[in-house]
Amino acid sequence: MKNIALLSTFIAETHAHQVIAGILQCAAENDCNVVIYTCKMQYNTANKTTLGDYMVFDLPDFSQFDGVIVASSTIWSDEVTMEVQRRVRESGVPAVSLERMTHGMYNVLIDNKAAMKELVLHMIRAHGHTRINYIAGVKDNAEAIARFEAYREALEENGIPYEPERVYWGEWSKLNGEEAVEAFMASGLPIPTAIICSSDKNALGAYNRLTRAGIRVPEDIAITGFDDDAEGMYHVPALTSVARMPKLSGYMACKAILGGIADADINVPLFIKTESVFRESCGCKNSHPVQEELFRKLYFQNLDKTERLERLTEHMAHGLTMVESFEDLKDVLKMHVPDLACDTFHLFVFDRVLKEEDMDTLERAATYDGSIALNCHSEKVTLLLGFDNGVFWDSADMDMRAFLSYIKQKKKAGYYVLAPIHFADHLFGYCICGNSELQLDSEMFYTVMTDIGNAIETIKKQQLMQAMIVKLDSMWGYDALTGVYNRAGFKKYGSRVWNESVEKKTSLMLLFSDLNGLKTINDLYGHDEGDRCIKALADAFRAQRHHGEVVMRYGGDEFVMITANVSEQYAENYVKALTKALEDYNALKQPPQPVSASFGYCMLYPCADDSMEDAIHAADVRMYETKKKERCER
Repeated sequence: MKNIALLSTFIAETHAHQVIAGILQCAAENDCNVVIYTCKMQYNTANKTTLGDYMVFDLPDFSQFDGVIVASSTIWSDEVTMEVQRRVRESGVPAVSLERMTHGMYNVLIDNKAAMKELVLHMIRAHGHTRINYIAGVKDNAEAIARFEAYREALEENGIPYEPERVYWGEWSKLNGEEAVEAFMASGLPIPTAIICSSDKNALGAYNRLTRAGIRVPEDIAITGFDDDAEGMYHVPALTSVARMPKLSGYMACKAILGGIADADINVPLFIKTESVFRESCGCKNSHPVQEELFRKLYFQNLDKTERLERLTEHMAHGLTMVESFEDLKDVLKMHVPDLACDTFHLFVFDRVLKEEDMDTLERAATYDGSIALNCHSEKVTLLLGFDNGVFWDSADMDMRAFLSYIKQKKKAGYYVLAPIHFADHLFGYCICGNSELQLDSEMFYTVMTDIGNAIETIKKQQLMQAMIVKLDSMWGYDALTGVYNRAGFKKYGSRVWNESVEKKTSLMLLFSDLNGLKTINDLYGHDEGDRCIKALADAFRAQRHHGEVVMRYGGDEFVMITANVSEQYAENYVKALTKALEDYNALKQPPQPVSASFGYCMLYPCADDSMEDAIHAADVRMYETKKKERCER
């Protein structure tokens, strides 16, 4: 069984949905799986979310597939498109570009220019319009440019002057259609008698704005679209448009991949016919009447499905907002995934994301620059959660290559939608959902993916906060030079030892120490050498932590140690061990002046009325007595 990769944005959109329907029909006829790499991104707006969406196209290793179909017209970033095309060509697998001419691939196209020109000529010759405005769509898009050129040529061929102010560029959206009408009204030119739109969405948006202004369609201004989407077909008035046969385009693209077009020349594009559909919005009678019974049936089916999916995604989103760990995430998904009505659901997370790392590493991840070319397909991933035919997998040794091998073994071919799991431009991994109505028929698939990405971002922020707490605790409670406790840290942790000794009535040892001759070392050899001596004494204390000792740098070259439930013999041995550690340091490091220290300790059984500061003072006095004795001996 073969596997084909399809790259397309926003597959729930009507046109993309029909293209996929054609691909899936051909794939099913030829017992072939289709893996659809998709994201919600539609337009080339430069922001972090856009980058995060487009990262999905860096995930596939195309050499693992038997063929690739690129819905090039849906990818509005030239940078992303060129990078995808380069990698596809380098993979050497058969590839088809849909609706955008791409060298080195088979091309399945429609003649945008001829289709749009026929529509404009109809408005001029059949309806007599000479004052025609144009809503052009995405300015840098090849399809939009071809349609615009058809508009200009049709005007020129009929002696109608071209006026740039009558053209509005933007996006293929309803909002853009409304904005275009507002711009036309504010232009100061006589209002048009017709508005040609390069998409049905533009046309429907223009209709909404004209209606609010009290302008009738088609009586005052005629409107046409392009794409022949179902919404325009069922609109009142029904929208004149161009039917571009997207299902046939998808079918032929898949057929080319599977070798069904044996004589196809890779350098000669295959053009899919279009058909102008004249309806009420231009003033014609409907050439394709709507079947009212079918419309009502589809309307209520979609309404029921939408309500059901809204409830599902709402409950799932609520659960995902509460997660604090990856185990929490798995628990929420296990609760809701079965309701997605999918055969398979696999959540892959990059190993780097699953690691609970230190704060510096997490901060570097948080400032990731969102570069397009990530080589994500070569990164290690972990299957965080798998679901197949009603059974959950808590763990499995699987990556994308293993997943493709796995679905090849299935008895029946299917389709699998792969979407990025990200937050802004932080890519965490990807999700594969197989054979579910949620993927192709509803935008809510993208909502679920977004909610999972938000949940992982929450988990990572929790990890960052914990790492920050550890670092702040370290900054607050530890001495920066030596790494032992400072006074604040000793007050917190040393007091615990003191209080436990009071409560349990155990013995307590409190030791005071300072270096010998530190001022001389600083004066003769510099403060850096003095700091090395201070750290050498701190290291000696750390090496003798066998009985829960708590050590503090009391100030300068002075250190305090406290420990409980030890004997006088232990105390004597402890001091000997510290002295031996400094002698070993001198033998190994050969400092310009040997490092030595004086120690004084007291043993006591503290009670509730006693003070730890008084005990420290007593140990300090003992230490100075020892130091005085050592000087006398020297």
